[in-house]
Amino acid sequence: MPIRGKCPPPKEKKLKTYCERYERFVKPKSNFRIARFKLRAGKQADGESVDKFIKRIRLVANECAYSADQIDEHLIDTLIFGCVSETVKSKLLQKDENLTLDSTSQGRRKLRVHSYKTSRRKSSLTLMQFK
Repeated sequence: MPIRGKCPPPKEKKLKTYCERYERFVKPKSNFRIARFKLRAGKQADGESVDKFIKRIRLVANECAYSADQIDEHLIDTLIFGCVSETVKSKLLQKDENLTLDSTSQGRRKLRVHSYKTSRRKSSLTLMQFK
């Protein structure tokens, strides 16, 4: 016997309230003070690239209840204090107040290419010395 004829049509409003209640129940509660503590204590892990470090701290920063214009500033501060590379730190500290994460990403890519070329040049020099 088909059940279709016996069920009342779904009520969109009632379904929406169920979905909202379910999402509130399932979504973990976020404490912005804990998130801010984690952001300020953020350190780059051994072997973690700077890009992955930024992605990781960006996820934490999204829970900090900062305004959109403040998030970049706090991410840059965390990057400066938590970055392992002294070269990246010194480059970031030389920049003025116009520094953004986009310009930081471009600078890191240039730095990465430069360090790759330098290391490749050193390795080719070492190979030439052994020949």
